[in-house]
Amino acid sequence: MGLTETLNNLLELDVSQIMYIVFAFVILAVVIFVLTFLEKKFKEKYIIKKYNRNHFYTLKIKSIMKSKSSAEEVMNSLNSLARDFFKEAFNLSYTLEYSELIDEFRKRGKKEAITFSQLITELNYSGEKPTPKKIKTLINLFSKIVEKNKIQTDKEIISQQKKPNKHVKSIQDN
Repeated sequence: MGLTETLNNLLELDVSQIMYIVFAFVILAVVIFVLTFLEKKFKEKYIIKKYNRNHFYTLKIKSIMKSKSSAEEVMNSLNSLARDFFKEAFNLSYTLEYSELIDEFRKRGKKEAITFSQLITELNYSGEKPTPKKIKTLINLFSKIVEKNKIQTDKEIISQQKKPNKHVKSIQDN
């Protein structure tokens, strides 16, 4: 069947048949649009639940572990990632020196973070090149820090703020 025969067959259709075809295409387009919209919504919820911010940092740590970069480049990547995490998880400024971070972590009782900050300070200021063993120790420490300190999503923070404080409620009842 050639192109001209197909065109002739289409021209032979009456208006009601064309309306049915157009109506079917419109319905099909609406269904596709709705399904695409629903897929996007469910996908976003799935990703938020499955891949939280800590998971993002865990993936970055694995990427650094697999890196074939020089020791200095690995240290820079780890330093940058750690500072991002400390900012997000502990609400600490990205520009704080590690000595200031150590003080903050002492106040908060974060032993692994203290040890990590001390080790990275030693490596940065000792003048020695970081050894693979020391880098692996730093990466493992940082991995533990990420595991133990969950970054809360905006939704989690908002839901915690909406929960009534039992202590305040009991004082008001007295």
